[in-house]
Amino acid sequence: MGEPKGYDHLANMRREGQALFSIRETQLGHRQQKGKTMSTEKLKDDEFDGVTTKYQLNLIYLLDTSGSMSGEPINQLNRAMAEAVQIAEEAARENEIQLIMRVVQFNSVAKWLIGDTRKGVEHIDWAPLDANGGTDTAGAIELARSVMHREFLGERNYRPVVVLITDGASNDPQKTIEAVAKLKSALKSSTDPNKDKIIRIAIGVTGANQDELTNFASVGNILRDDGRKDENVPFVFNVDDVGLLKSLLKGITVSSILSSIAGGPEGGDSGVPTITPVAAKDDEGWEE
Repeated sequence: MGEPKGYDHLANMRREGQALFSIRETQLGHRQQKGKTMSTEKLKDDEFDGVTTKYQLNLIYLLDTSGSMSGEPINQLNRAMAEAVQIAEEAARENEIQLIMRVVQFNSVAKWLIGDTRKGVEHIDWAPLDANGGTDTAGAIELARSVMHREFLGERNYRPVVVLITDGASNDPQKTIEAVAKLKSALKSSTDPNKDKIIRIAIGVTGANQDELTNFASVGNILRDDGRKDENVPFVFNVDDVGLLKSLLKGITVSSILSSIAGGPEGGDSGVPTITPVAAKDDEGWEE
């Protein structure tokens, strides 16, 4: 596969003023903001002696495997996920964080495919999924919401990331609206109740319901490959050609991890999340 293209995003985000700190710099700055100064040596001793002391970042994928995803869409989703989880693990190692991944599969019902509410995993060997049944989007969102507690996110955590991939409308639109509202309110900032502490990204495949995608997505900046930046827009991306899903998902996965880290522990810093959905040079055609 070669070096993940996602790491090129780091230079682009820096050029746009998005400070992507190293883990040590971020943690030290967080303590200084709270008036708790700590020497670099002390920080190193306390925070980096073992894996269990690393800051955690929780990444949850919600995958639509309904009947309408059968054929090429589910084949491309399987290819996309196999590579996305691989470069997610590489990004975690590069940035010295503990990445905790979970996957929800939803068709007629939603269920945990990898991990569960209480526990995620740090490595995934992707096994292909089949497509059948309806679209219980609300159930998938409810499972993601169940994770949004300190007990499950970890005592030391970065802003969690939830990625929804779907190709249609949910079975119960009103129930989906209610599930999204609960997810949005699951984590609240003690200093700013209006601050969104969950990065939510929606990917629509071949004709997904745009209202549902927009309602689900959180708001931030989208940095394009040519350097242009859309500010304060929903993180909604549409793929009409499913063959482009893999490159899009890889770009979103890496940039969401980097953006969560840049936001500081528990999303405490004031930076606005920035997503860089850069496709491979020979892959064009996805649109926001």
